[in-house]
Amino acid sequence: MTLASSGPFDAVDYDVATALFTASRDSALAMTAQASHLRGEIWALQAQYAGLRSHKHQAYTEMSALEQNLRRRGMGSDSEDGEGLGNAGRGPVGKGKARAELEGGGAESGGEGGEDGDDT
Repeated sequence: MTLASSGPFDAVDYDVATALFTASRDSALAMTAQASHLRGEIWALQAQYAGLRSHKHQAYTEMSALEQNLRRRGMGSDSEDGEGLGNAGRGPVGKGKARAELEGGGAESGGEGGEDGDDT
């Protein structure tokens, strides 16, 4: 069957037009299904991201509480040189070292009541 056309072609084959329409429709349906699937994946990833942000916030909250505990116990560094809890348990650092020396507990003095470095 042939249809008359007023375009650049003299005639369009009906079977070819039907096949092209069917292929286009099938392709559109496949793309719609794929888009729906991708939307589902995006929603799942968004939920996973929200969960990770929640875990991150919880971890920071717990870390902050641990740091406060360590500071309260005197194990945290109170120096201003950017060294954090990596020095916990290593003894006085920064201003804490100077404070310990003023109190007579510095490493060079041998502790409170120790020798002052004079050999006489």
